[in-house]
Amino acid sequence: MHLFSAYRWTSSDERIDADVGQLGSGESHCLTDQHTQPLTSFGVMGGHMQPQGHVQMVTRIKDYGQNPQTASDAARWIVNPDGTIGLEDGLKASIGAALEAMGHKIASAEAVNFLFGGAQLIWRMNDDGDLSYCAVSDHRKDGGAVGF
Repeated sequence: MHLFSAYRWTSSDERIDADVGQLGSGESHCLTDQHTQPLTSFGVMGGHMQPQGHVQMVTRIKDYGQNPQTASDAARWIVNPDGTIGLEDGLKASIGAALEAMGHKIASAEAVNFLFGGAQLIWRMNDDGDLSYCAVSDHRKDGGAVGF
């Protein structure tokens, strides 16, 4: 079954979740603006990385103002089923030692290689009625973003 989830933000940035239907197989997500107009359709594939990847993408775009491709390209982290933390190279160099000093166990690079998911997004770029979109494809996976 394909569960399509919709998320929207109110003017106070409170997230509201709503199931809007079952469509097929796999999982897609849609974010809407405060007027419930579609803003983006996105997904981050990757097993137990999927919800962690979704949080990282939405946080980078919504809270830190990154454009969708920058958010997709950014280094990711993962909490593994055994409780270890996997860090992509960019994060391992910058925060790995600090996390270990706080008592976290960092997984070896071999144990986390290819586990960081792959994002695909379509993002509405403006609110002025002149609809334009950007498409994003993660460099970690095969694929491409194509417009027509």
